[in-house]
Amino acid sequence: MNRQLKRLAERAQKHKPNRSTVKYITDAQLEFESFDTIERFFMAMRHGELQWDRDGWMIMGLHGQDMHVVSALEGWIEYWSTLTTKQNIAYDDAALRKLCKSLEYEKPLRIEEVDAAYAVVELQRQLYRALPKSITTAVCKEVQASMRRDEELKAFYKEQMDKRKEA
Repeated sequence: MNRQLKRLAERAQKHKPNRSTVKYITDAQLEFESFDTIERFFMAMRHGELQWDRDGWMIMGLHGQDMHVVSALEGWIEYWSTLTTKQNIAYDDAALRKLCKSLEYEKPLRIEEVDAAYAVVELQRQLYRALPKSITTAVCKEVQASMRRDEELKAFYKEQMDKRKEA
């Protein structure tokens, strides 16, 4: 390798990315990403536009992926109950839990029940604005890890049951 190539390689190693092209996420963008899908879910419920798949109710996520509404709501409820428990905040999400159960068992809903659940989401939005982002992010990662563990355990038990049936 000649000197010119060595110098170019050294420059490439020392090169730092242009900081002006780095994308920073503001608090408003974080709030939008956190609440966009659930906002669209409530709008779809009010207008009767929820989609049905063979596995249950579906809604399009933030990045275009299909999400099961009941499992997404269960994760949302789990996140907020964990967050409020850790922060010692009085919190009542009974209306949201009732909505989730009604969707799970395909019970008919009244608009008052939907509005009561949406009022819980609005209180969650106010709480999200008030808490530091480091706390909300840490709880989010913790809840996601616990849900991932639960899914892995379910898959493991299902696999064990299938093996027992085969034997």
